[in-house]
Amino acid sequence: MNTSIMSKPLAKAFLNVITIMQDGSHNKEKMEFKVHDYYIKTNDTLLLKSVLFILIDFIKWFATTCLKYQNPNINEQTLWSKCEEENDITTQE
Repeated sequence: MNTSIMSKPLAKAFLNVITIMQDGSHNKEKMEFKVHDYYIKTNDTLLLKSVLFILIDFIKWFATTCLKYQNPNINEQTLWSKCEEENDITTQE
């Protein structure tokens, strides 16, 4: 299979959610977005709501994908590719 099972927009949005959630869970100067500071200053919940909507979309995608690909034997043959031993990080020291 040469195509992704997750669309690029959803994958990018999910990556942004992870970044925002990670950033928002810390109040340090080195955090990229300073989400906590933004929320304290603006008291605006739209950013948090947008994260929630993306998470809902991700959960919906995950559920429909799990229902669509229920056979692990077929999934192994069609969705996953095996790593070459030399590229497998578990065998590297």
